[in-house]
Amino acid sequence: MAKKKYKCAHCGETSVLKENDVRICLSCGFQSMPGYIEGSPYMEAMMKTAPMIVKELKFHDKEIDRYWIPSILDVPQKGMVFPDGTLNDWVWAFASYEVIPLFERVNYKVPNTDDEYYEYRLGLDKVEHFKQDDFLGALKKLGVDEEELM
Repeated sequence: MAKKKYKCAHCGETSVLKENDVRICLSCGFQSMPGYIEGSPYMEAMMKTAPMIVKELKFHDKEIDRYWIPSILDVPQKGMVFPDGTLNDWVWAFASYEVIPLFERVNYKVPNTDDEYYEYRLGLDKVEHFKQDDFLGALKKLGVDEEELM
């Protein structure tokens, strides 16, 4: 059975999935959840470490009185989907994780450990880009099954 979709406050498409009041638009990739409200400790902490593009694209939805931000999805050992660019010229990006050759791992030490090294690195030199309204295309590169979402 198809999941019910809602109209997106950002792009206007009826592509929003909603579960436990967490909302994500499969078209534009913006998301919102209960903690995304002005002055909340969650929102303030997130904005301190968020990339500039996320801070710039964030917008307030007056209807539900909370913010929507572009999604960043990181699936270990697979890849990451994230917004890339500037406020007036941005796209969705997909970068896959690459295995770090054993002899190179000494260059990728896990912080605050004595002898742990990363096994994977994000291949930012091989990023694939998708239009602003093709978040689903980027998700497919990440390995998300479109049928499971629909």
